[in-house]
Amino acid sequence: MHKTESSDRDAGPQLDAFKRFIEAEVNCCIAFARLTTAERQKVRSLLKHQAQRHAAFADDSYGWEPRAKDDLRICYLQLREIAKGMATAWRRWASELLKGYPSQFDCSVAIRSLLKQLDYCLGWVVGVGRQQQLAEQSRQPLTRRQ
Repeated sequence: MHKTESSDRDAGPQLDAFKRFIEAEVNCCIAFARLTTAERQKVRSLLKHQAQRHAAFADDSYGWEPRAKDDLRICYLQLREIAKGMATAWRRWASELLKGYPSQFDCSVAIRSLLKQLDYCLGWVVGVGRQQQLAEQSRQPLTRRQ
């Protein structure tokens, strides 16, 4: 059995699209980690609401919905009021998502996945920061308390 060249060529554009989507997701994680705690709570709440809105319409739509693009644009405008860096990262992520012509259900699943990824990345960043803080404290000479 030999490999066909057509399957290799077809995987190229799909793989590139997947890489761009992952890069956009990582940019969202970086932007999210840079936010203050209050901003993070607002962003998380907004994205949860957005995922629920898409899930509510998911029963009615099985194919590409132009409404999905409008909803993601509205979310971008709302995010821009909270934090411009996060809004820019969201716009790039949503743009990559929309290239696949998702249904409302697909958008809901993607947003929920992004929320999980944001929480995971934030936990990692906080853990690394805490480790660095402990390392710095261990290097400082101990002083006597008076």
